[in-house]
Amino acid sequence: MSAYVDQIKNGKVTTFKQWALVCARSMGPLASLKELDIDAPLPDTIEPGYNYANQIEGWTGDIARVEAMSTNEALAHAQDKHDKDLRLTKMQVAEQQEFKSRLESLLGEVVKWAPPSSEHAPLKDFMKQQLEGELEYLSQLKYVETHLAELESAKLDGEDWRAKRLTYLRSRLEYCQKEDAEANKRATWATNWLRLLRSNLDSNTCLPKPELYQFPIADGSLGSDGERYYTLSAEL
Repeated sequence: MSAYVDQIKNGKVTTFKQWALVCARSMGPLASLKELDIDAPLPDTIEPGYNYANQIEGWTGDIARVEAMSTNEALAHAQDKHDKDLRLTKMQVAEQQEFKSRLESLLGEVVKWAPPSSEHAPLKDFMKQQLEGELEYLSQLKYVETHLAELESAKLDGEDWRAKRLTYLRSRLEYCQKEDAEANKRATWATNWLRLLRSNLDSNTCLPKPELYQFPIADGSLGSDGERYYTLSAEL
């Protein structure tokens, strides 16, 4: 039994309007309310799923600060970034070289190993294949060493750092502004969808005129066709 139908069984849903509003939670416009308890009433206004206001304010402030920096301040930031990048890249190169040495050492042992039987030969082949495959992959990672050489010979330029930093910050601001606009657009659409549904339900335009329907049951009155029925009003 679904959580929706369970609302009928436990008596919390007794009318068509209640049933429609419970099921509305599964529709796309109200997807942002999926974490809302099924017993909780639906809000009058759907809020955006995520608030980008703080991020927009943060990126805007960062842009203003970088734009206002003096040339010397920009150069200091360029130096700081360069030093961090250099330390990280040296560490990556050292780790890669140490890992490569361990692989080569183990590969040498595998090559010298004499399997105890022909049935063990596939094990040797597999071990060798695994090590050689990883060494082949490492041989293609020359860009790390290339990047290290570039950093070691780099000439720092504060204005170049400023330009690149502003390009990055503006791209992040533009992204957040775009996502914020989309989130607000979706929230407005969802609010209007829910309001139209409520208006429709309140006007009862979706309900048939009250009349009696019959449904077969095991212990009701005997109908003319020999089936046992009970009657249920459609006026919910």
